[in-house]
Amino acid sequence: MSPYRHIALPRLLWLLSALPLAPTALAEAAPEAPAQLESEKAQPEQAVQPQETDMEKAARLLQEGRQMYAQDNMFEAMPLLQEAAELGLPEAQGFWGFVLQKGGTTDAALEMYQKGADGGDAFAKLQLAGFLLRGDFLPQNVEQGFAMVNECISKEYAPAMVVLGNIYAAGQFGTAKDEVKALELLERAADLNDINALTRLHLIYRDGLLGQAADPIKAAAYAEKSSQLQAIKGNSP
Repeated sequence: MSPYRHIALPRLLWLLSALPLAPTALAEAAPEAPAQLESEKAQPEQAVQPQETDMEKAARLLQEGRQMYAQDNMFEAMPLLQEAAELGLPEAQGFWGFVLQKGGTTDAALEMYQKGADGGDAFAKLQLAGFLLRGDFLPQNVEQGFAMVNECISKEYAPAMVVLGNIYAAGQFGTAKDEVKALELLERAADLNDINALTRLHLIYRDGLLGQAADPIKAAAYAEKSSQLQAIKGNSP
């Protein structure tokens, strides 16, 4: 018999309505969470990009400036190269010095070359070495000039090998003529893809210079490689 038999029906219904709902009923009765606005949804964290350093910026500007220069677009190349040099990148200082020299501003060019050379740029150092050997723009100092050329060669800088090779080939600046050393240096520079060395070797084997017999096959091979590299490099030094 029901325990609620003595409770009137209306009272019983009231008691039943006051009892807690079963868990499943609670789940069904719970109001839904309001929909999240798109702007409130969790956004994926953006990776923080490291700030570009001065040297990284200078390297980027130098690369862009070189590309413009190689395309004869001096209007866009010059501000890029100048800013890269002013940021203190030695390679940019050497290149900017070259641009200034071509423009006839020799004093500014020398200053840039010196800064680049002091920072370890072989191109700038070789330019200064040439001035010292010839006595152009600077008082002639052959000993110091040769020392700087050899320092560049010790760093496997191919243009310096070409310079010294040509000096041996001609017997310049008090150096005894030595065709063997000249050819050795030029071939070493050619192995490093130096365009001037490749062009010089093309002429040597085409015309039979530096004690070498004429060799049309070798001459053609050097000429072809030189042309291929020139097409890639353009007018950039």
